[in-house]
Amino acid sequence: MNSASLAPADIFYPAIVRDKFDSPIDAFISLGVPSDEAMDVVAASWHASGTGSMVATTYGGRSVAVVPLPTGHWAACNVFIEPLCSTQQEAERRIGRLLKPGTRGKAGVLALSAGNLALTIACNQ
Repeated sequence: MNSASLAPADIFYPAIVRDKFDSPIDAFISLGVPSDEAMDVVAASWHASGTGSMVATTYGGRSVAVVPLPTGHWAACNVFIEPLCSTQQEAERRIGRLLKPGTRGKAGVLALSAGNLALTIACNQ
């Protein structure tokens, strides 16, 4: 099958917001990503002119993301990529099971379109 013939699809996952920062590099460092790797991810993401959200994996194998907020800050998030959810409501139900008192969560989305994979996290506040 030709990748250009693929219909756009969204796949969702839960994300837990840990804190907000002035820069994406500071947010990544707070999540345990080494500073040199954080700078590489940020530079590569901006060069690829993606959605603004960026994802990395820590040395322990934990998936993390930083997301631009409407205020100009960056949210540092723990993300739960596996298993992926087919709907936003399913991801929000998983968030509800994962959240501890006093924490906030968001439904993230992997947008698949014509073979292009872009990661964004919904920032509805």
